[in-house]
Order: sequence, then C-alpha cells, then structure tokens
Amino acid sequence: MPINMQEFLCKELVYKMRLKDHVIVTEIVFGNGYDDVHIWLDELYKPRSGFLHWQHRHHIKAIKEKYGYGTTKYSVAIFHVLCDWFSHCNLHHVPRDENEVISFLKEENLI
Repeated sequence: MPINMQEFLCKELVYKMRLKDHVIVTEIVFGNGYDDVHIWLDELYKPRSGFLHWQHRHHIKAIKEKYGYGTTKYSVAIFHVLCDWFSHCNLHHVPRDENEVISFLKEENLI
C-alpha cells in the first residue's frame, strides 16, 4: 500500500524525530537510510545547546555547500531538516541560512 506523504507528515511527525527515526523514514522515501547525511546534520548537537545546533546545518545554504544542489544527498538533507522544522515548530519550509534559523528559533522561544 503506497504511503500518503502528506498524511504521514501531518499525523506521524507530531513527535520529535531522533536519528534512527530519520534513517527509517529516509529508507521508506528514498530507498536508502543515508545515515551519513543524518549524522552530518546532527553531529553538532549537544544536550545543553538544544536547538542551537540547527543554526549551523539545518538550512539550505549549509546543505547546498556540503552536497551540491540537486543531488540525492541534498534532497535527503532537505527532507531531514523539513521533518525537524515541521515536527518541532510546525514550520513548512527550510530556512535559507543561519540568520533565518536563529530568527525562527527566537520566534518559537526555542533559544
């Protein structure tokens, strides 16, 4: 039975995604877990910093610099970040750069 992605995103991502969740969802959507992409996106996370690690890699500019526009890994990274922003902040797009990340985090009182 095919997955209705809009329904999945709206109903299933109401909790906070962990690394293994990103890998599982990416396996379903892209046919490969792309662990390396998820590890790169979240490797700067520290429990005390919370969402601040997002400012470094959870935006289009950083992903484009790392993977190049239009590659599969670029798409996987964009999907990861979109899932994070949606599940934590109900934001339906990926921020352009570090400044936009900080602005959104402040608006949501996450920093």
